[in-house]
Amino acid sequence: MKAVIMAGGAGTRGRPYTDNIPKPMTRVAGRPMIEHIVRYISASRSIDGIVIVTDLKGMGGQIRNYLQDLRVACPVTFVQNASAGTAGDLLCAKSKLGGSRFMLWFSDNLCAVDIDTMIAAHKVAGRTACVAVRSWRKEETGFVRTDGILVSEFVEKPTVALEMQECLGIYVLDSAILAKIPRRASRKVDLSYDILSPLASSQQLSAYDIGRAGWLDVESPVILERNAPLVSEILAQMGRRARTMRAGRATARRRRSR
Repeated sequence: MKAVIMAGGAGTRGRPYTDNIPKPMTRVAGRPMIEHIVRYISASRSIDGIVIVTDLKGMGGQIRNYLQDLRVACPVTFVQNASAGTAGDLLCAKSKLGGSRFMLWFSDNLCAVDIDTMIAAHKVAGRTACVAVRSWRKEETGFVRTDGILVSEFVEKPTVALEMQECLGIYVLDSAILAKIPRRASRKVDLSYDILSPLASSQQLSAYDIGRAGWLDVESPVILERNAPLVSEILAQMGRRARTMRAGRATARRRRSR
């Protein structure tokens, strides 16, 4: 199956940095963020190709120029986006997907999600779409417990259980979802509001909890600086899991060659 990386956003939250550099090219530990993502996804034995949807006529050309010679375990191709919204731009990759399920990864998300296990969970659930979620979050401020006036407990930057699970911008989708995206919409079509929300209402959306795997929405370089320890932890998790996935890919290759 293929993996689609959406890398065509305007990066408005990262301005002025993203006025000249596309957000996926933000440096993380010496490499563009999208390189970390491509290397990680390509390690999975479940993925046989990566499609990057970006604005090749604009700053997305920087992404293609950087990645087109990158040596990874599966082919990487590029398609021009249509600036049609997070769902509308998916149609630009339709011809590359081969009519089967695919993984969707928004390029501002760093996460050590277990790709192969998430894909397996999607198959077992038997729904149209599966979204990666988390049930906890490490807060950036201190919390207190009071009786209304006096503080009885102070906790600095705790890890808290979330009342509702948080969606992480990583999905496994059946190709049937593409038929639900209008081709000539009068406005941009949003994946969450226009496509996934109705699927949830019809019980066609499942969730995969990433457990204690790290995740960060990289809005800008400032977020990376503020969360430097978490970034290091996520990259270390991604490195360990990628090695495990590559070993699984190598084992599967040897079995096929027998």
